[in-house]
Amino acid sequence: MDISLSILPVECVILLAPRVLPSVWPVRRAGLFFVLLIRVMDRSASIGQPPCETVTRVDDSNLATLLFNGGSENDYDDVNRFLPGYVTDHRMLLHRNIWFPNHIETPERLSSILNLCDQQGLFERMKKIPSRLASLEEIELFHSKEYVQHVASFEAMATDELQKASSIYDSVYACQHSFTAARLAVGSLLNATEAVLMKRCVNAIALVRPPGHHAMLDAANGFCLFNNVGIAAAHALNAFRLDRILIVDWDVHYGQGIQQKFIHSKQILCVSIHRHEFGSFWPHMPESDWSNIGQDDGLGFNVNVPLNVRGLGDADYLAIFHHILLPLAIEFQPQLILVSAGFDAAVGCPEGEMLLSPRIFAHFTKMLASVASGRLVISLEGGYCIPSLSWSVSCVVRALLNDPIPKLAGLNVPVNPYVVDAMLSLARRLKPYWKCMGNLLSAVNATMTRANQKPLTAHDSVFSAKRTDQTEAACSTILETGHVSNQDHLTNVISDIEKLQLHASKNGISTRGRVDLRVDMVAQPYGDFDVDRLAVFLPEKHWRDAFLIQSTLANVSTFRTRKKDFSRCIKEVEDFAQSLLNGVSVCGCLITEHCVTNFWNMEREVSATLANSTACNVLFVCLSSAMVRVERRSVGQLKVTSVAIPFIHDATRVNHNILDETIVHPDCYNVDLLWSFLLPYVTAISPELVILNVDLDHPNAKHLAPSLLSFIVSNFLTLANSRLLVSANVPTVSYPDKYIKSSLTALLSALAGCDMPVDTLLSNKLSNYSITMVAELVYQLRTVLPTLQSVLLPVSLIDGLPVDMNLWFGRMHRPRPLKILHDYFCKHLKLNRADLISYRTWSTKTPCKICSNRLGNWVCLICSEVFCDSSVNSHREQHREMQRNHNFFVNVTESSVYCYLCSAECGYRSY
Repeated sequence: MDISLSILPVECVILLAPRVLPSVWPVRRAGLFFVLLIRVMDRSASIGQPPCETVTRVDDSNLATLLFNGGSENDYDDVNRFLPGYVTDHRMLLHRNIWFPNHIETPERLSSILNLCDQQGLFERMKKIPSRLASLEEIELFHSKEYVQHVASFEAMATDELQKASSIYDSVYACQHSFTAARLAVGSLLNATEAVLMKRCVNAIALVRPPGHHAMLDAANGFCLFNNVGIAAAHALNAFRLDRILIVDWDVHYGQGIQQKFIHSKQILCVSIHRHEFGSFWPHMPESDWSNIGQDDGLGFNVNVPLNVRGLGDADYLAIFHHILLPLAIEFQPQLILVSAGFDAAVGCPEGEMLLSPRIFAHFTKMLASVASGRLVISLEGGYCIPSLSWSVSCVVRALLNDPIPKLAGLNVPVNPYVVDAMLSLARRLKPYWKCMGNLLSAVNATMTRANQKPLTAHDSVFSAKRTDQTEAACSTILETGHVSNQDHLTNVISDIEKLQLHASKNGISTRGRVDLRVDMVAQPYGDFDVDRLAVFLPEKHWRDAFLIQSTLANVSTFRTRKKDFSRCIKEVEDFAQSLLNGVSVCGCLITEHCVTNFWNMEREVSATLANSTACNVLFVCLSSAMVRVERRSVGQLKVTSVAIPFIHDATRVNHNILDETIVHPDCYNVDLLWSFLLPYVTAISPELVILNVDLDHPNAKHLAPSLLSFIVSNFLTLANSRLLVSANVPTVSYPDKYIKSSLTALLSALAGCDMPVDTLLSNKLSNYSITMVAELVYQLRTVLPTLQSVLLPVSLIDGLPVDMNLWFGRMHRPRPLKILHDYFCKHLKLNRADLISYRTWSTKTPCKICSNRLGNWVCLICSEVFCDSSVNSHREQHREMQRNHNFFVNVTESSVYCYLCSAECGYRSY
């Protein structure tokens, strides 16, 4: 049967094991193997269609519930709810600088974006969310009433009065239309937020101006009149009773307005990545440094990543996302993500002076969409190079549409040492509040120990804390034998997905490409049980070398193996992989049951390898709760092999040739650390095809939460131009249907760009075993993956800096008063105010007494001499060995005290 659908913008191949065809399908069950093929046609065919209708209010129902538990036909009536939305208003173009027409915050910023997206046909594939004027009461959720009335008075002012009124603020202009434009910007973003939260659309972007993230309680600032994102967050808290909102600000300027408003709140996690240059860059605010992590109940919920150097590129920002932002987002588990999306860090912008490619913003969007079940609302902020601004926004819109994510180049380079310094300093500051930050610091320490380097002194306190290893409990591997398949395993999930597709397409609107559904049935007799090695050789194909598809059933019983059926399965895999490489398909999913009875309860996987420099790079990732195997080789032939892999129990069995295969054995409770390593790794090697094997037949597979599967698939879609093949091995009798149903739905939802399941994504129990494994991998990869080495083996913090930087780095780094950094105190050190004032007078640029190092030195509180720490030449330790009673050292730059009696970096109690 051929059916036109409008939900899945991907090609999905679902291979069903024998006798699992749902009874609701009007086909014969005579066959032993069935294939469900969902193919996406060329998206350009949908560009010429009429625009979508305006969004109307629909029932607020949960897609995850519908997919997991089924639903009535009315639950799927509104096709628009599965599409991204956009909102804008041409009246916002009336806001302009009337006394300086060439101002960089010009109406052309918005008009160029609208023109480019319209030319590319992007808006025709999205929902049009209506704009509106925000009410004064809504604006007063963030701003004071007096300030709102002051901005409202702009409408009646003459030109000279407007210039005088706006001159009292920093970098602000206004005209008679500014108040209306600012209200439209706020109201449009509120409508977009409501549309996402009320399930009217899957995510949304608000193309608005003037920007808002600098606007404060009672003051305009930095081209901003009203704080659009801040008001939207306050509205979501007030009207929808949300508990956790993540605000991400990737504008190159520090958005002080948002952070000042929510600095006492633990309901909102604010993460800002901005140019700082030790306070010399606008807005020149000390609270924009990494040391500002919130106040009162909001301690730990205010996160700043200051960028202290210009010219940073894609690899630097991706390191921040992989090691800081994504782990925090995963642990926080937000119910909504709001993005202050400034594009002044894009290449060519005179304000940011950074080198981000426009396509990197599509990667940012896709990574954030993998969290919070895709409930993502993006609001336009800065960006003043019109060509790079418009192209960057179009890349974001394409990511929201679930289009293939463009591949990035040049990522396997060292991360800038200033970025590494900011990341590790921030992680150290946040460690008492976020377990994922402690995991990062522990990985850094373990990696440096593996490399025979002394750990960074600034992080000693993280590693000296007492921990208890979380050993993995022995799991039951008892499987019932004699069952090749279970007829009911996949019936419900396929039925629900089919129902979703059919009802979503019944109005005839195909906004995201035409999708054909084809069911193939093959009738094969039982037999040919005596073959334990199957091979299919295929003719040479154009554009790529020939594929060798080979299946080896090693150490596994061949009882009831059906040669012809398995050969057909292999043929389907080869054809589909070829369609991915040829650009016919975008991505897809292969779902199979094991073709043999597993008497020995051995883990099985499918591996893809390559061997010719002329062919593409294939990345294969095998995922289960027990192991993750990453394999990458440069060959011309693709070989798919079914093998038996023994369980890995000790760190000494980590792979011996890291380029041939990488085996990580995390405990299933510490996946955040694993993905902090794996995502940068797979991004750096820049594959052209990704094959993800999800082993749901592993005894511990129940630890793979559906939301974790969606998170992984969504992030892997940022690789290889979104050419991703997901292979899911479903169990025979191990787990109930509900688990299989939710897992498969999570995989398909992520591929389709639909709402993803919401549950407890990750736990954060710390495992020394996993940290040791990651340290071993990074050590082996140090020469071939400088991106990982520069972050987890940060020797470049000293050696990688230019000579002149070493001379003035300490001078530019502002001294800070000592603070209690941890949740315990040093009982040996008693400080009074006179002592605090005395070492505030010490200069941070004072060199080490022995080696003249000027970066991160320590002052002995007994003799007042200055020495370098263990990350340089360890002269502090040498001094301590010679003077055994000199037990206390203070690091004025990092605002901390090291006590040798505690063997830790400690806070202090003022007596």
